[in-house]
Amino acid sequence: MNLKELKLAIINKDLEKIISLTNSSLEYKDIEEAKELKAYINIAKKMLEEEKSKLLKDMKNLKKLKEYNQNYQNYNSFNLKD
Repeated sequence: MNLKELKLAIINKDLEKIISLTNSSLEYKDIEEAKELKAYINIAKKMLEEEKSKLLKDMKNLKKLKEYNQNYQNYNSFNLKD
């Protein structure tokens, strides 16, 4: 992973690219570039954590909707038998 690739992925909010970059080795020319790379890695980490949190929230909402739908179907089938 080099600094240019990581910057571009962060600017474009390309989470797939960020994830793919995590599997590559770090490449930097000097200590300043290494520090900057570390800062961008922290930004990428935060982006991924936010996406994970968003997906977990969406999954919980889907689960609630599924339960509601199942309860609604059970209620309607119960009323139809009367």
